[in-house]
Amino acid sequence: MNKGNVAYETDGGGNLLARYVYGPGGQLLAMVRGGVTYYYHYNGHGDVVSLTDASGTVVATYDYDAFGNHIATTGSVVNPYRYAGYRWDAETGLYYLNARYYAPGIGRFITRDAFHGFEDDPASLKDPYPICRTQLS
Repeated sequence: MNKGNVAYETDGGGNLLARYVYGPGGQLLAMVRGGVTYYYHYNGHGDVVSLTDASGTVVATYDYDAFGNHIATTGSVVNPYRYAGYRWDAETGLYYLNARYYAPGIGRFITRDAFHGFEDDPASLKDPYPICRTQLS
């Protein structure tokens, strides 16, 4: 991983399956799979809505409901990044949000948040987004 981002994927034999390219802010820009470079396109919510190849041809599209359930998908390119730019596990139907898994079918995380707040900052115990405050300070 590179600053918390997946840099590449390998199979059980150590063979490279995919490599990922990120921008300076950490947003996923491209994926190289099978020697072909695919570029990510996002909507305003940060959902991956399409992939294009180097010539600009759309090779995959994705549409979601408000909770991240797949409404429509086109194309056959293997792409694990989908709703809100998070990693989709097709086998479990869950999204990995860097600390816990989200189940779009029920619109909930399947575990509690590991962050419980700061004891010396009581506001963080009730604030649902304390990470925003700590990053802005």
